[in-house]
Amino acid sequence: MVGRWWIAATLGLAASLAQANDGCSAGSEFEPRLCPSKLPAIKQVIIQQNGMKSAQETNPAVRCDGFKLSVRQVRQFLARAGEVDKQDALHQLDWSPCYASGEVRFKDGRVGLWQISQFRQGSLRLGEGEPVYLYCPVCRARPFKQP
Repeated sequence: MVGRWWIAATLGLAASLAQANDGCSAGSEFEPRLCPSKLPAIKQVIIQQNGMKSAQETNPAVRCDGFKLSVRQVRQFLARAGEVDKQDALHQLDWSPCYASGEVRFKDGRVGLWQISQFRQGSLRLGEGEPVYLYCPVCRARPFKQP
């Protein structure tokens, strides 16, 4: 009996240490596993589209003109958001037809294209690389909404 308890405790501790080493959250049924994005310092944010409605949303009653982000809010989102696995971003997070998008220039010279949705998820593509999927559960500014 004690042996089983000790094994379970050891496995739990090992899982905690592994999680602590990569800095990622454990995730849950309702929240995806979040890892630090480790993005460089931001030099400039450019908003190219704001209050946009996805072409996939065909309901004319859905309006997105109330979802307008400021440069400050985009900076905060990129600084606070965690990286999410692509599968979690596509299957665990809620989709919103409302989004803003643009360009970000980092102090290290890299340039990225970002997109942020009203439900606090987004993506960032640096150069020709694969997009990084982002989620910011702590972003609570007025334009963001809870699903």
